Amino acid sequence: MLTTNIHYILDNDICEIYFNKQRLTNSKYYQDNINVLNYIINEKNNNLIINYNDKYIYAIYLLNIAINSYLNNTLNPNNHILTKLDKGMPLLYKGQIVIFKNINNTHITLGHKNKTDTTLIPIDSAYMLITYNGHLEVNSMGKTPASKTFQTKNVLSSLGFSDLKNMTGVINDSTLIILPCKDDISDLVSNIKIKDINNTYKFTELFPCSYISSTGAETDYPGNHAKQIPLLKFTTNISSAFEIIKSDKSIKNVFIIGDYPIYKHINDFERILNRKRIESVNIVTSNSNISNILDLPNIDNLNIYSWSKDVLLTYSQDFENTSTFQKLWLDKLINKNICTTSVDSNISDLIHQARKSLYYISKYDFDISIKNSLMMCSYSLLKILENTPFNLDFLEETIKLLNLNIATPSAKLENIKYLISSTSPDLELSALFDDVIVKFERIINELSDNNTKFNTLNKLVSSYKYKTFTPNTPVILLQKQYEAIILKNLLKSRNINLQVISAEKFKDSKTIKNLIMFGFYDLKYLDILNSDLIINITLYLYNSELSKYNYYMNQINSARNKIEKNNKIYNLLDIKPFKPTYETNKLEAYSTDSPISDDDSMDEYISNYKFDINLNEIILSLSINQGIYNSKKEHVTSFMISDNNEYIFCTKKAIAYSIDWDKKSVRKKKLSEAKVNDWFLFVDDYLNEEGELVINVIQKLLELNLLPSHYLDDYKLTNSWKSELKNYISYSKYNYNDVSNSLAVLGEKINPITIKNWVTNKRLIGPIYLKLSKRYLKL
Repeated sequence: MLTTNIHYILDNDICEIYFNKQRLTNSKYYQDNINVLNYIINEKNNNLIINYNDKYIYAIYLLNIAINSYLNNTLNPNNHILTKLDKGMPLLYKGQIVIFKNINNTHITLGHKNKTDTTLIPIDSAYMLITYNGHLEVNSMGKTPASKTFQTKNVLSSLGFSDLKNMTGVINDSTLIILPCKDDISDLVSNIKIKDINNTYKFTELFPCSYISSTGAETDYPGNHAKQIPLLKFTTNISSAFEIIKSDKSIKNVFIIGDYPIYKHINDFERILNRKRIESVNIVTSNSNISNILDLPNIDNLNIYSWSKDVLLTYSQDFENTSTFQKLWLDKLINKNICTTSVDSNISDLIHQARKSLYYISKYDFDISIKNSLMMCSYSLLKILENTPFNLDFLEETIKLLNLNIATPSAKLENIKYLISSTSPDLELSALFDDVIVKFERIINELSDNNTKFNTLNKLVSSYKYKTFTPNTPVILLQKQYEAIILKNLLKSRNINLQVISAEKFKDSKTIKNLIMFGFYDLKYLDILNSDLIINITLYLYNSELSKYNYYMNQINSARNKIEKNNKIYNLLDIKPFKPTYETNKLEAYSTDSPISDDDSMDEYISNYKFDINLNEIILSLSINQGIYNSKKEHVTSFMISDNNEYIFCTKKAIAYSIDWDKKSVRKKKLSEAKVNDWFLFVDDYLNEEGELVINVIQKLLELNLLPSHYLDDYKLTNSWKSELKNYISYSKYNYNDVSNSLAVLGEKINPITIKNWVTNKRLIGPIYLKLSKRYLKL
């Protein structure tokens, strides 16, 4: 693969690059980022790039990916436009739509729609032709100047990337880019500007881009005047990306940019990694996402390029000299401070004892559905009691006062008692149940009107009652959104101006100088403690939470040391490796002679049973019949365990195929009618490269003559009409929108997505209505 050096774009007399109206100037740091990315593009491996959360770097990466991709397409002899021409194919030539007629040894003959005259151009002028995939109802580009259809080649040629006459290839290969938020995609592509002596170009005017939604609908970003295959295709989640890759053969490379929670879609991520057609998968993430990335099961198969603090320190002089915003980032990394303050309380021992009892209960063998519901509800209550910064009496009163649709701690405890009453325990298990209930009741009684965290919170917020809000004013971060609502209501009643956010809604997008937390929160969705944007963090913790914090920081620091040990940037950029600066945390927060870990036992139980879900939502759904919640969400009524230990949560109306092994039969059955130990079949569409398990079975049955002969004729017909439709689209140079418009002229409105499904879904037999088939035949 060709790789290009775009260093001089950032600092030359011909062209200037702007992002968010700020010119991107050349620096050694930018140069080396480009060097690393070029090396990665050339190597065709799967890679992990860890940088700090900087949109300016993302903009440079995007520009570099686009230029490399464009030149690799247009300079590739296998993509030469003369090898792609078919008679009647629409092309763009000097801003006009023309029709390819024929070619001889010296010239190309072009026709004009609705005209008899032709145009001859020399073969060595083939670089002036561009394939056109738009509508053919017009015979010119209207108000679009000819230069607009040719500007990418002109700009890249003027910058010395290649001679104009060598750019004869068509765009045949695309890069798929995944960013977690559609607004971030739009912000990125719309704010990159390239300015030369005469013009200012938008990024999407030079490099055709599109956005593909979760439904498969593809929308071009403005600027693709020639209606070319988009060079860069964007989407927002990995599940959608896998579906796109399955059907779009043009995609060869994948970039996942930003703090994307890959673990949520780990199966689809691994399927993308294993797709033979994909040359490379590249994760570009920030230090804030490090704990999520390091949980990936295939992390050892990725080449790691980490712009760690030790690496960035080598650029301190460069940042100082250029006076750029990078200096601010380096200051944040160097000055970052996390302070833990122990909150004295009698409940630490009670929490630890309750957790230990729950661990022992988890080892008992009793009804699995009751057991897991009990564990989840108990664990959820334990976390609330440990994390809440409020007196429980105040919490429950305010939940009722504000009419919040939230289960109170007392309601959760009643649900736990109900679940326990549904069991038939032996004496030992019954004693453990009684012990857990006693511990919960004692903790709730302790926290009802004298929560040490609430006393600390009151003292803190009161000190800001008459102070003006400044950038140094602390931001209070609570675990749950409802807790943030309650605290905001309290502060408003006291006329105190402090910002309050929740971990559930936290977005790592703005610098926070001082952050205060009242618990060691669930950091699975966003690693707040490792955020590049938070400078000082103060945590008020019970001793039991200090143990978890200590364990977590040791794990993270150990992982950072592993990253530094395997960091390829040092050798690639010839930087002398530093001794890793991440030392293990020496804090001795909570000691116990217990045979289990206080900080880890119940987390391990939940993890082992793969409850990788929002516990509150599941408890809400499972508890609906007890009247504890009032929710409008879909309710889980049962769940299954697959033979590979994956959990399947079933709603009331769900239907699946039930297997009767004795009768050797399969029939549809409502999951609400399922009985314990029933077997169900769930077909995985992605078991092989094409994901066509069902169609493969049918083909095998036909080959073995196990189906009546008329089925073979029917099967051939299902393929025949689809093949004709593909040929029609290919010959007419239509896209799915064009076919939809053509059917609309014939009086049938069909969504382009439906038409795409006709073409790509091998299991689809044909249009459901006869009149639709007749309309299709008229095309």
